Amino acid sequence: MSATVNSTATQTEVFGFIPQGVFYTVLAAVVIIIVGYVVGRLVEILIKKISYTTGLDAFFRKTSVGRALLRSGYTAGDFLGLFVKWVIYISRNFLRTP
Repeated sequence: MSATVNSTATQTEVFGFIPQGVFYTVLAAVVIIIVGYVVGRLVEILIKKISYTTGLDAFFRKTSVGRALLRSGYTAGDFLGLFVKWVIYISRNFLRTP
């Protein structure tokens, strides 16, 4: 007689139906997404405050790019903050090691 072992039966399961490896992978992905979101938001707020206090917005209002940003409803700080925030969001997906 040959004994066959079911591979799913030998894996440790979480909550009785989720394989442990899958659970930890999903948990790590959720943590990475939350940390990336928080870091992106904090950096956006920091860049906005720095641009307002250094006078970057006032400087950009004198340029054609700054006037175009104002017409679109953004200040220079808002635009730079949004840009850096999205770079952080996107880079969180590409910088992780396989």
